[in-house]
Amino acid sequence: MLAQRNAALANGRQELPAWNERFVELGARLRARRAAYVDRLRRAMDARPGFRPAGESYELRLPVELATTSEEAHRETLTRAVEGARLREAHAGRSLVGPHRDPVAPTLTVHREETGQSAVALLDDLDSELDEERADHLCSEVAARGQALVTTAHPAWAGRLSHRGRVFEVSGGEVRCA
Repeated sequence: MLAQRNAALANGRQELPAWNERFVELGARLRARRAAYVDRLRRAMDARPGFRPAGESYELRLPVELATTSEEAHRETLTRAVEGARLREAHAGRSLVGPHRDPVAPTLTVHREETGQSAVALLDDLDSELDEERADHLCSEVAARGQALVTTAHPAWAGRLSHRGRVFEVSGGEVRCA
């Protein structure tokens, strides 16, 4: 639907008002569901404080105007945003406002609560993104709750994880046990 709206914007098509209407309808529903999901994530995070080194604290937030679970409130907000961005979007030829542009970055999952199964965590280049203490703790937590695929360009770092699972090496397009 976003692709169709963007095409209508890019080509100055007359059907843009119909795409705007559908965009607002679906965008409002998505925003309301996202706000409810963030509330659930926040409750899950509060119930299990977990690893918090050096007194760090974590929280999940949405901007105030996005935090409501009311579809009607989101419909009104999104309608105003679409109308306010009309000229900028026509000039850009693409959607500049909407749920696809919302600043949301949830960092906790409730997948197991919803499905009864653990998710597979994909942790790419973990050792370059986290310090050693956090990376080790994250790997321990994931190993205790499910499974993960962890990538690294550093064989020595992968070797440190070998007691938690199997280590593979990818070379020349082939995967083999390390």
